[in-house]
Amino acid sequence: MPWGVTRLHGILDASPARHATALTAVGWAVLPLHSAGDGRCTCQAEHCRSVGKHPRTRHGVADATVDPDVVAAWWRRWPDANIGVATGGDAGPVVVDIDPRNGGEDGPPFVPARSPPGAGDAGNAGDSGGDDTGAGSNEPVAHSRGKRP
Repeated sequence: MPWGVTRLHGILDASPARHATALTAVGWAVLPLHSAGDGRCTCQAEHCRSVGKHPRTRHGVADATVDPDVVAAWWRRWPDANIGVATGGDAGPVVVDIDPRNGGEDGPPFVPARSPPGAGDAGNAGDSGGDDTGAGSNEPVAHSRGKRP
């Protein structure tokens, strides 16, 4: 199995807390995100623009950690929290959002230029009908929202 998948195998039906802990076991720093219920964000903001996608912690991604004790405490406090993964730079995983509403399907296919030995791709359906595709990397990656490679 690809890098990370071996260690994550068998947790597909697990709780968010167990998923978050498993991600830290492969070296990915995580943080709790707000969640959504009945179309509303748990932040309770009337017009939240990022329902279920923004950090619950004070310092956001700067709070992301691989410490399983911190992760366990967060998910005891917020058992329904979505899981955020710090990406790019020293964090490890790199994510490319192939977003049709911004012309993502019109560009060349994404192929990681370099991945760690044995690295596999991780995938997730994006919120706009596209794909979020990831691969491990040790190279710093600048945020490029709205730009194509």
